[in-house]
Amino acid sequence: MPDQRGGFVDHLLDFYAHTAAGYDGWSNGVHARAAAQLAAFADVHPNERVLDVGCGTGLVTRRLGAQPGAGGLTVGVDISPHLLAVASAQGCDAITYVRMPAGQLGFRRRSFDVVTMGQVLPYLTDPDEALAQAYRVIRRGGRVTVSCERRRLATPAQELFFAALARLHEDHPLRLPRLPEDHAVFGEPHVLTEMLKQTGFTHVRVTQLVTGDRTSDARAWTDLMMTSGPFAYALLSVLGSGKRAEFERGLDEEMQELGEGAYRYHHAFTFAAARRP
Repeated sequence: MPDQRGGFVDHLLDFYAHTAAGYDGWSNGVHARAAAQLAAFADVHPNERVLDVGCGTGLVTRRLGAQPGAGGLTVGVDISPHLLAVASAQGCDAITYVRMPAGQLGFRRRSFDVVTMGQVLPYLTDPDEALAQAYRVIRRGGRVTVSCERRRLATPAQELFFAALARLHEDHPLRLPRLPEDHAVFGEPHVLTEMLKQTGFTHVRVTQLVTGDRTSDARAWTDLMMTSGPFAYALLSVLGSGKRAEFERGLDEEMQELGEGAYRYHHAFTFAAARRP
């Protein structure tokens, strides 16, 4: 597949323009649960300077800034103006939000004690550069904490759905930019650990979170999965009512073959914390 990274940023920004308002509550608030785990794992101490890269709606940032004594400096950066608008509307004076790409952090070297990156790396056109930038702005002895979705813990129902989505894409004239397939494995503990070590971080610690549920039928499932990422949203949002109903009928027929596993999904996340020597 040709490298389509140039168009992916616009594709991602369009996705967040449509989904920012509902991001925090998606799938019964799973993003909030993952944010709480990431903030706790970051273990911010009193008076530390904290940078949340890819802060989105501020789910992690607010937890970091709200910690007792951690108000020395808390900054959240993101490229989506729509996500930042949601974050800023929360009205926390102790936090500064700035529109800024993860690969071009406009801060001096060793400016922060802690950098967090929640569910960011797989959506970056250059994740290695983003980690290098994080390393640059962290002081010696400071820490980085990152999280990525662990896609290999997806259920058979999720695998079935994305296979159906891929077939739909093959038959659809819409051209959608995609990032390299290896981004899908960033959530594997050994992969995330190695990425941090190759950047120069040491003392890597890993933990995980797995949660899940099921939907009642194909319509509820498609509504949920449609906003799970830019690819699904872009493809399903352009379907007319007839084509979508046809897609859901075919999906339901395949789901029923899974028996008790029909319409069951997992949200699995890997969290890794490391030190900058």
